[in-house]
Amino acid sequence: KAYCVRHFDRYLYRARRIQASARGFLARKQLVVLPMKALLIQKWWRGCLDRHRVETRLAIARVLQKHARRKYCILQLRQLAAATVFSQKIVRAFACRRRLRLLDRRAVQI
Repeated sequence: KAYCVRHFDRYLYRARRIQASARGFLARKQLVVLPMKALLIQKWWRGCLDRHRVETRLAIARVLQKHARRKYCILQLRQLAAATVFSQKIVRAFACRRRLRLLDRRAVQI
């Protein structure tokens, strides 16, 4: 009976050693895989940040473009108004001179 117990103890010892080596192998395998997984997560996160930065830049560019377009339109309207006032001034001056000439001719005829 003592022989069987000793024999069984050896089997248990060997089984524990096999399990320990298997657990060690799995742990080392995870230690090899973990940095790669961490790199994948970092890449994904950086991609998210880059996409967010690009979206933010595009939104700012859209706002600036809209503002610039509005400012350009206001500038065009001001120039158009100034040109209209200038042309009205020339036409009125021409009309006043014409009236004065007609009045001078009539005054000379009388």
